[in-house]
Amino acid sequence: MEIEQSHLDEFIHLLAQHAPNEGLNKTHLPDVALSRMTRPAERQPLMYEPMLVMMGQGAKVCYIGNRVLDYRAGEYLILFLPMPLEVTIYDVSPERPGLMSGFRLDLSRLAQVVLRLDDVDNAATRLPSNAD
Repeated sequence: MEIEQSHLDEFIHLLAQHAPNEGLNKTHLPDVALSRMTRPAERQPLMYEPMLVMMGQGAKVCYIGNRVLDYRAGEYLILFLPMPLEVTIYDVSPERPGLMSGFRLDLSRLAQVVLRLDDVDNAATRLPSNAD
């Protein structure tokens, strides 16, 4: 699914406003962080927690074993397990910094939601039909 350019522009504006400092910028929300990068970064090992990472501006390559995941502005990466990755940051500069958001996933909470959705789906299939 492709994001509309106007939505991406708004996302970039918000990231730039709320991530004024180089590197990780914490937010008032405990599981949300924003990042600003003005210099490319060579391939380096990192440990990622389960999270959703959305790129607003710039580009990133993640190496997971033999797999290479290249994602850019308007694209995202979802990790459901703690995972060691190697990461390269590119297509960034002081004039056009890399901007991204990260949302840590609480897997036990996610499991509870999925189980509730399954309960709702099962209940809905047991409702009497009005097709008589």
